[in-house]
Amino acid sequence: MKIGFIGLGRMGQAMARRLIDGGHDVGVYNRTADKLKSLIDLGAKPVSSIAAAANYGDAVFTMLADDAAVMEVAGKSGGLLASLPKGGIHICAGTQALRP
Repeated sequence: MKIGFIGLGRMGQAMARRLIDGGHDVGVYNRTADKLKSLIDLGAKPVSSIAAAANYGDAVFTMLADDAAVMEVAGKSGGLLASLPKGGIHICAGTQALRP
């Protein structure tokens, strides 16, 4: 399966690595490009934008720090809402502890 992946912090790196290890074709994007190298070395394909990740394959994962980061990636010009193809799947894997 072809999968886009946005957000390559500690958890995103581990999740993307598992997808690659499972034989999936993973296109990776991170705002800090140096986080891509170890995954590229394992076979991930670098993509140049959120839009490219959204259109890379059958689904796109986001693993971002919090809801505000997800909303930024989704809502900005060229973000997920504007770029995800009709019928596209966004898998939001981030966690956020809600506090009263």
